Amino acid sequence: MAFDTKGRLWVAAWPSYPERTPTSTTGDSLLVFEDTNGDGKADKVTHFLDDLNCPTGFQFYKDGVLVMQAPDLWFVRDTDGDGKADWKERVLMGMDSADSHHTANSMVLDPGGATYLSDGVFHRTQVETPDGPVRNIDACIYRFEPRTYKFERYVPYGFANAHGRVFDYWGNDIITDATGNNSYFGPAFSGHLDYPAKHPKLNEFWQRPSRPCPGTGLISSRHFPDDFQGNFLNCNVIGFQGIFRVRVSEEGSGLKGETLEDLVKSDDPNFRPVAVDVAPDGSIYFLDWSNQLIGHMQHHIRDPHRDHTHGRIYRITYEGRPLLKPPGIDGQSVENLLDRLREPENNTRTRAKTELGRIMNTTCSRRSGFTNG
Repeated sequence: MAFDTKGRLWVAAWPSYPERTPTSTTGDSLLVFEDTNGDGKADKVTHFLDDLNCPTGFQFYKDGVLVMQAPDLWFVRDTDGDGKADWKERVLMGMDSADSHHTANSMVLDPGGATYLSDGVFHRTQVETPDGPVRNIDACIYRFEPRTYKFERYVPYGFANAHGRVFDYWGNDIITDATGNNSYFGPAFSGHLDYPAKHPKLNEFWQRPSRPCPGTGLISSRHFPDDFQGNFLNCNVIGFQGIFRVRVSEEGSGLKGETLEDLVKSDDPNFRPVAVDVAPDGSIYFLDWSNQLIGHMQHHIRDPHRDHTHGRIYRITYEGRPLLKPPGIDGQSVENLLDRLREPENNTRTRAKTELGRIMNTTCSRRSGFTNG
């Protein structure tokens, strides 16, 4: 899930999880939800892209969106303004698709504009790039620069399933391994290793109370009190069904995490919070998969008890504190967008960078005579 430059919530929906059947006629979708009257509830939904098979991640880029559907990464655009995709280009191929549960996910932009693909264990990935093939065995987080097509192994490590990536205000990333809910201070992995070498065991920055973790987030919102700022949010779906809230502080050359009061929890056995993010108005949204069976190996993939219809989206506000007035991003001038880069909210700055990328792409295309950038 993610909010675009117009303030709309995009969600990758998988009614066919864990994978489509050979005879299926309806696939997965990339959905766009809009709150048109400002009451905090969605009253419009658009199918931006349909007929997908396990869209494990997406990231806004220029005037479109990068969509991960292994073994390919696609760049998809709406060129006629009807809110639906009508143009696509494959920008990467070769990401392993052996197991949808482990396929490259957790796409996120870093402060410099690169995006990341977190691949799980049991995979054998080989991606052809302009500089030659990039290979990896088992888990790895890859870094991809869409503008230059540079693709590299960012963190080759013994992850089981590296769901969860966030960048803090200073550009430090926190990496989470879903299966054990092991979270690490990303810069500690910064040393380059040639294939097939991998980093040795690294200490966790926070001793998690429970596992597993399908997604993470970071609170950066003046709608919430000061002691919430920079809190690490850690979704859990089995041992504990809720979202942990963690205070993050510096410790030596790394970070230290301290467990605080939970952001949300439930005794509903089907409650499965899998993604969390901050909206343009400062509120927090999270996705509840709401499924009885969530394992991909414990249960048959065609088990009839799998629930394909009851996903939910929740919104959290802080009582007694005003919501933020979302700063304009879409269609703003370069000068206004540069001012948005001074905003304290991390997501506001990220959306401003995305819009600046769209403007620069349009300007360069006009100058060169090309339409697709």
